[in-house]
Amino acid sequence: MADEDPQTKAREFALGLLSKRLRSTAQLTEVLLGSGYDSPTIRSTLDYLARCGYLDDERLIQTTLERARRESRGSLWLDQCLQEQGLDGLNANEARASFAHEEVTIAKTALLGRYAQPLSHADARRAGQYLGRRGFGADTVETVISQYVVSEN
Repeated sequence: MADEDPQTKAREFALGLLSKRLRSTAQLTEVLLGSGYDSPTIRSTLDYLARCGYLDDERLIQTTLERARRESRGSLWLDQCLQEQGLDGLNANEARASFAHEEVTIAKTALLGRYAQPLSHADARRAGQYLGRRGFGADTVETVISQYVVSEN
């Protein structure tokens, strides 16, 4: 094993990283560069991993979207995750746009799972903070909360 070529070492190293969790092309590139592999070796490794189906940024974007839906997270959370994963291309932008259409529904699900309706004004404030911590933007929070607050009469 000690006399393996750099290409084989890079592939094995990258496969080891991918066996622990999905990673983006940008994340793997950064780790491989930090581990001392040269650009041609990295390009070749990434091409190999993509051809074999181990490296797929679109699948990672879809997995992140599914997690946001499953965990009732908002678009701010989604944006942060995609940026941390180095997923800023056209596919990520399309995912953000499609998610925006679902965000109010997801926020309602999060709210209804946590608070009884209708909301008092005190509960509305706490519910808004809760939704904000889950990564929903101010406009979404306001839209959702306004539908469940007790009116003052």
